[in-house]
Amino acid sequence: MKPLARQAPVAVLLLRVFAPFTTVYMLSEMLRNVGGVAAPALRESLSLSAGELGLLSGVFMVAIAVLQVPVGILLDRFGSRRVVSLFLLLAAAGTVLFTAHSYALVLMGRMLTGAGLAACWVGAYKANALWWSPQRATLVNGALLGISGIGALAATLPTAIALDYMSWRTLFRGIACIIAVMAVLVWWLVPDHPDECAHDDEPASAQPRLSAVFAEPLFWKVAPVVLLCEGVWMGYQGLWAGVWLRQVNDMGDTLAATHLMWLAVAVIVGQLGLGAFADQLTRRSLRLDHVMAAIVAVFVAAQAGIVFAPAWLVGPLWVVFGLATAGSVMAYARIAQVLPGRLMGRAIALLNMCGAGAAFAIQNGVGWFVGLWPAGADGTPPDTAYQLALGGLVCAQFIALAWMIVPVRRGLPAAVVEGS
Repeated sequence: MKPLARQAPVAVLLLRVFAPFTTVYMLSEMLRNVGGVAAPALRESLSLSAGELGLLSGVFMVAIAVLQVPVGILLDRFGSRRVVSLFLLLAAAGTVLFTAHSYALVLMGRMLTGAGLAACWVGAYKANALWWSPQRATLVNGALLGISGIGALAATLPTAIALDYMSWRTLFRGIACIIAVMAVLVWWLVPDHPDECAHDDEPASAQPRLSAVFAEPLFWKVAPVVLLCEGVWMGYQGLWAGVWLRQVNDMGDTLAATHLMWLAVAVIVGQLGLGAFADQLTRRSLRLDHVMAAIVAVFVAAQAGIVFAPAWLVGPLWVVFGLATAGSVMAYARIAQVLPGRLMGRAIALLNMCGAGAAFAIQNGVGWFVGLWPAGADGTPPDTAYQLALGGLVCAQFIALAWMIVPVRRGLPAAVVEGS
């Protein structure tokens, strides 16, 4: 495909770059979060324990995490159109395999789906970094995650309603068909960027460029926040928030799905609204670091409230949790301000690896942790186990936030000091 001009009209970029990547990211968000509503059907159909359910949900994230750096290198070398479309075909095949009747095959299908969607995450952020100016990265990334949050929204009450009329296997086979269609559309519609494959990017040069990302002090300031905050966001929205609402707060399936729907709406509003708000503040010379730190602090405080608040306040606190997920995402725009475009695929891949890897660890780890406690009369772990798990994660996020806001010293370049 002939590369699109560097100064392409905004309408063309929205149609041929932003819309396709946002759509596939939307599908990824739906598949990442659907476990929170589909968990009862999966448990009944496959006779799963809490640990097996956590592993089934978390393996999706570990597949994404493991492939982030290889996918980032492939994207830098071959371009988003080729890599993302081919990986989407793998995701479609994995989603079909997920509908098997054996837990081992279902687990493998979930892993392949995550592997196939790994390119969507890096590809979308890389496309934004290439086609839009660094000054608009916060706004565009916020719009990407806000609109793609419709996928997470579809994984809540709409999915619960759909499961009243069809089996979970029929639902996932339909999603697989949609993914395959999007693979064709991405290949046909997305343009090649003039710089995407223009530089020398042989495999031998991959390690020095990866090292260049590691050599940037700002990466080590924001990576722990991305790791823990995005890990908790994806881990809980994708699975444990639904379990929390049903068990800790004694909600029925429909009411829990409704709260998850409002959580998904809050993520959409937060990513769109706070992304636009941060864009305006930074255009008025307020540092993005300060905006990011403030929103992350609200995110952590909301989780502390969920642990200790009475049941009637938990619903609104999950909404605040969703609104404040925008904070850690601002790290992608901040990194784009200090690294050249040829390194963005790798830098974004490393940040995604942090978030996705932590999401797997949290989804699987929480299941393992609560499984250590003796089951109650209803056969489920006590509420205390879930509260201690989230409380420990709150403490870890607070430490990461404190590390991020400590200024970089020791004679580092002024630009780096200001960025920290």
